[in-house]
Amino acid sequence: MKASADGYCNVIQTLTLRVEIKQDLALRPDPLVAANSYSFSGKAWGVSVQSCDNGNISKYYGRSFFTQSPTYKDTDHINVATCY
Repeated sequence: MKASADGYCNVIQTLTLRVEIKQDLALRPDPLVAANSYSFSGKAWGVSVQSCDNGNISKYYGRSFFTQSPTYKDTDHINVATCY
């Protein structure tokens, strides 16, 4: 499975864009499966991450955010049978 994120600003900024794959576990904190970050001074950022999570069958979602901001964006939570 793969998660990707793009970020844009109107002015040049030095920011770090992070993307994560998380496993959706009911009534427990969602563990981090994989993550990647991209730091850049500019107006556009892009980063992706992928994982097989040891072949688990579970519900997963992607999360992306600039590390300098408290806000984030999640994808839909989907059932995935990951690769081995």
